[in-house]
This record gives sequence, C-alpha cells and structure tokens, in this order.
Amino acid sequence: MFWILGSLVPIANLERAHSYKDKIARGVPANFGLFAYPVLMAADILAFGADLVPVGKDQIQHLEFARDWATRFNMTFVDGYDPQDPQAKKQRHAPGILKLPNARVPERAAVVPGTDGQKMSKSAGNVIELFAADAEVHRQIMGIRTDSAPLESPKPIDSALCGLLAVMAPPGEFAQLDVSWKAGGKGYAEYKKVLLEYFHATFDAARQRREELRRDLAEVERILVDGAKRAREIATPIMEQVRRAAGIR
Repeated sequence: MFWILGSLVPIANLERAHSYKDKIARGVPANFGLFAYPVLMAADILAFGADLVPVGKDQIQHLEFARDWATRFNMTFVDGYDPQDPQAKKQRHAPGILKLPNARVPERAAVVPGTDGQKMSKSAGNVIELFAADAEVHRQIMGIRTDSAPLESPKPIDSALCGLLAVMAPPGEFAQLDVSWKAGGKGYAEYKKVLLEYFHATFDAARQRREELRRDLAEVERILVDGAKRAREIATPIMEQVRRAAGIR
C-alpha cells in the first residue's frame, strides 16, 4: 500500500507537510524516511478502511493527505468513481475502493503541552514518560517549567502545568482547580503534586500490566501474533481490491 500510494503522491504534498518542515527547521537531517513518512501513515490508515482516526490537532494534515491520496487512487483506478459522490449514491457512479477517513480530535487533548510549554514531543525531550520509573516520573512532573509568580498571585492560564492539568483531571475536578488557579493562594508545587496523583490514578494499571508482560515474553508474542492475524483479516480484502485495481494481481 505504501508503494502504490507513493506512486501517486505529488512531491509538492510532501514538501509542505508540517512535520517535515518543522523537523528540517530544527536541523533534523532530511532523508527519505522523514520525507515519505506521511505516505506510510496514510497507508496504515487506508489499508484498514478506517472511518474515524483519533488524532491531535497537529495531525489533522495527515488525515487530509490520506483523504486526498485515497481520492487520487480511486479516481485513477476505479471506473465511474466521482469524487463528489464517493459513496456512489447516484446511478452510474462506482464506490471507491479506499475510504475517506475523518479525523476525530479530542477537545481536551487536541494539543498536549510538554514540560517546557511547547507541544509535547518525544524528539524534543519534553515528555512525561508513561512507563518510566516512579522516581523519573516524579522528576519530570516536578520539573515542569513555570514562571516566578508569587504564591498568592493568580497563575497564567497559558502555563504548561495548567494545560497538563486540563488534560489529566476529570472534567468536574478541573473546574475546581481552574477556580483555584485563577484566584491564587497556592504554589506551583502543590499543583504539580496534584498532577502526579492524576498521573498515577490514570496510568498505574497500565504500568503494572506492562511490567507483568515484560516478565512474560511468551504472552507478548502470543498477543502480537493474535493482533497480526486480526489485522490481516481486515486488511487482506482491501489490499486484494487495491492490487487488482492497480493491475498487480
């Protein structure tokens, strides 16, 4: 799927990809893997006939690319396909082989701030690692960058700490935190401790399960094999249609 899509994708699309331009601007060396990565992402989505794809705000462009390239494939290889009628609701129109996926952007997590206030990114090193040791998680959360606002002063709402609390707190609880944050009277350390509590309440079950799996690699292998089997059951019929349409079957 990656290769077939790549044979249809205009170079201009990849040159304007946000992720590519951002990394090049930050000095990351340009290579084929970085340049063509949006095609690989689109292949992962389209090979499974996805309808909705949960993404952050910065990934919406990738979904737009996937839709554009699915349309290009359908127009190239499906006789009677009309991009204005992709589901062929009108007579003499043919449905596309590749679905046009839509982005599902969680409102509270559209953009997750990193510990330095920029967008959270593994490559930027500003993450809170879900499966790090307790001491490392504590260090990362307590090290979230804040300003020097006095304890009694209201705190700025554009703070990374405030953004992370908004992501992690149950909705009802964040409303109370928001009032406290804007009123002042508490130091940043107190809010960081609250965030640490939310972190453990949210992720400790998964952290424990990961540790169990780390000690049982046979179970990991079984899960991977089972997952691959279920993935093939979904992707194989779609890929058979793609190969026949492209003339390689």
